Order: sequence, then structure tokens, then C-alpha cells
Amino acid sequence: MGFSTYIAAKMFLDTMNTPNTQSIIIAQDETNSRKLFQMVRRFYDNLAPHVKRIAETDSKVELYWKDIDSYFFVGWAGSKKVGRGGTVNNVHASEVAFWENAGQIVSGLMESVPADGNIFLESTANGVDNYYYKEYKDAENGESVYTARFYNWTLDPGYSASKLANGQPFVAEPDELDIQERHELTTEQLIWRRNKILALKNARMGGDDTVGDFPQEYPLTPQEAFLSSGMSFFDKNFINNQIVPNVSPPLGTSASNRFIRLNAIHGSREGRFFWWKHPETEHRYLIIADPAEGINNEGDHDYCGAHVIDMETWEQVAVLHGRWEPNEFAHLLAELGWWYNYALIAVERNNHGHSVLNSLINHIEYVGKGNWGGVYYHQEWETRNKKVKVPGFPTNVKTKATALGFLKELIEDESIKINCKRTADQLLLFSKLKGGKYGASVGHDDLVTALMIGAFIMKDTVFMKKLTRKESKSRKILPSLSKKGKML
Repeated sequence: MGFSTYIAAKMFLDTMNTPNTQSIIIAQDETNSRKLFQMVRRFYDNLAPHVKRIAETDSKVELYWKDIDSYFFVGWAGSKKVGRGGTVNNVHASEVAFWENAGQIVSGLMESVPADGNIFLESTANGVDNYYYKEYKDAENGESVYTARFYNWTLDPGYSASKLANGQPFVAEPDELDIQERHELTTEQLIWRRNKILALKNARMGGDDTVGDFPQEYPLTPQEAFLSSGMSFFDKNFINNQIVPNVSPPLGTSASNRFIRLNAIHGSREGRFFWWKHPETEHRYLIIADPAEGINNEGDHDYCGAHVIDMETWEQVAVLHGRWEPNEFAHLLAELGWWYNYALIAVERNNHGHSVLNSLINHIEYVGKGNWGGVYYHQEWETRNKKVKVPGFPTNVKTKATALGFLKELIEDESIKINCKRTADQLLLFSKLKGGKYGASVGHDDLVTALMIGAFIMKDTVFMKKLTRKESKSRKILPSLSKKGKML
């Protein structure tokens, strides 16, 4: 649709007409960088004589106007020097998703761009295992200096057709009608879509009769655009089609005057609190938490993540997400538990989890009032013949594999309702990693880890024991729930 031309034109006009301005185009290699710079040369070569400022330097990689001391030049990712140093007012970084060491290069450029400068990170998607995906998702969540913009194929009027390529009459399939309704497509766009899917199928030498590569090449949503790579643990297509469209904006971040601490954190740089439903009378709630462990593999500080699950409906009704010290996180969890009917609080006890549990147990007034709430104690073997209960949930090779299996089952049979977009994004990124491990292919996985602990508790046979409602209220175990969360 000409985005590269548009960006280049804006930068060219600014550079040639504004004194002391430096602009740079950077692509993934020298060849593509020079091709992009040819557009700038075309602008310059075709200017009318009365507005054409004479360039002292006029080459294939640089334009320099000495009278106003302004530069427009080209660089490429991977070169030893992609800028001149000093101030760079405009940057067009093209196809950033395909750069090696993109984060390092962009961070270096950011140091040169003033507050009133312009940076365009532009790219087609290249899966989720790269800097560009992380930066885009941060921008979507309002956690970046960038503004996320996505443009799908329906904006191009050329992507429509009046008849099928094979000459058959067009009758929309149920899945096509669903896509048409969700994305407001015309019949002509649906026909073009089916023609393109058939062409892609034929290009794969037959292949199967599914939509195949179409969502990767012609995405309707950012999720489809980024869907193509990585060994995802969960079914990406299911999450993208069933969970992502059904997430919803939170109702708010404050609902009770006594919920002071959580109200105060909303909107801060350290963390966010989101809620979708108020606590309901006689409902029991499970809070599951993954404390931050420090710095992740990308050098980024890890997050604390927690969910509130309504055990009557198995719906995610609140999320706590941010960076806090263990003692502060414990206070937030306690206040969250206090609000949600004295909820049961299950904390991953590995690493910093021990400190969080210590604060919950020893220093906080609310550790459980009534017959349900308090700190979760995990039952495990002390010796071959004796079981003991230990506070918190232990994450190890065995429990993680089991818990992830439970979570996969709960998600893919739609037993649990996910409302939080951040959670859905992390589910898409959660992958099978090298060495048989599981975790985020890029970014963070704290919300998935916390949800996995909840799945274990919700599916644990001890907690799933059949009881009447009266019996379940008198003992510290969960009532038995059906797949859809109804009381048995």
C-alpha cells in the first residue's frame, strides 16, 4: 500500500526544508536499504527547479544540503555504523522483524533521537521470536514509546473479485460467514480470499484443503500476522480464533474504598490491576500467583502475575500484573484475597515465592477467614510413607508438566473463561523450548505460570472430591465442578 514511500516522503520534506536535520533509512541489508533510498532520490530528482535546493553531496547513499546543514542518508542493519552519531531526527527502520540484533540496533538509535524526533519501526510479521513482536505487543499494551498500528489486507480495494477462479458459483461456507461478520467483509472480498487460498494451496503442490498459509501472508488481525512461527505449547489457531476474539476490556480498576493499595497502583510504571467482575455473595475464589524471579533471558526485569478465578464458573475475574518486591506483592495479594470473599491464595514458592509466602503467613492479618480462604498448602511426600502439607506450590519438572497438561485441557475444551488480553498474548507465546523446557519464546510467561498452578489445583483429585454444597463449605476443599464450572 506504499507505506515505505509515504514514510520516505515525510522524512524527505522535513530534511530538505528544516535546518540541522538528519534522517536515516535502515533496512535488513545493504541491497534493500539502497532500494529504499532510491525513492528519496526520485523525489529529489523530480523536484521543480524553483524549489530544488542544491545538494553538496549527491550520491547513492547520501544527500547533504550544506546551506541548511541537513543530511539524508542510508544504513543497514548489521553494518558497523548505521548512523553518524549526534542527533538523528528521523529514522525509518524497515522490516525490523527480520533484523539480527534488532533490539541492540534500535536501542542505539534511540539514544540519538530527541524527544521531538520520529522513529518508524515498520515490518511485515516474522513470527513471535524476535524483538519486533515484543515491541509491538508492548505498544499495544501502552507500555512503549511507540504507537502500535496494524493494517490488514481489506484496506486495499484491489483485493476483491467478482467470481471464483475455477468458474464455480460462490456459496459462502460457515467459517467464511463467521469471518465476514467479524471483520465486515464484502462478498467480493470473500471471493478474492477463497481464490487466494486456492492459489496458495496449489503453490504448495497440493497440500491440504485448509486455509494454509493465507493468514500468515494476508492477516486480518495482528494475532494472525504473528502466528506463523514457534513450537507453541497451546493450539495457536484455537487461541487466536476462540480466546483472543472473546477477551474484553476490564470494567475498571477500582470498586471498593477499602481496596486502597490496588487502586493506587493502577496506571503506575510498576504495575496494573484489572478486574472484570465484583465478588459475588457465596462464591469462592482462587488467587494464583507467580512472583518475579529477577531478570529473564532477554535482560528484561521479570513480572509478578496473579489471577483471580471464580470457582463457581471457572472465569478469570481479575488480574494483577507488575513489578514489586516480595513483601509488597504479598500485601497486594492479601488485599485482593480480602476483597474476593477471603479467597484461597496459591503462590509459586520457587525462588522469591518463599519471601511472598513468609509475608502472607507471618505478617499479614488476612491469611484466611471462614472455611475456604487462606494460604494454599500443597500436599507432598516427606518420606515414602508420610505426606506433609507445605505452603505454596512447588514448580519442578514433574509438577510443571502435569499442571501444563491440565491447563491445556481446560483451555482447549473451553472450561475456563479468559477475559484478559495480556493472558491471551502470553498463551500464544508459550512454547516448547530447547532442552525439553517450556516457557515464553519471547517476553514474559508469568501469567501462564500462575494460570498453570490454578489448573493443577482446579483439577487435583483431592479438591475435586464430590461433596454437597453444605459439606464443601465446612471443609477446606473445593466443591466438585463440572467441565463448565457448574456445581455437581
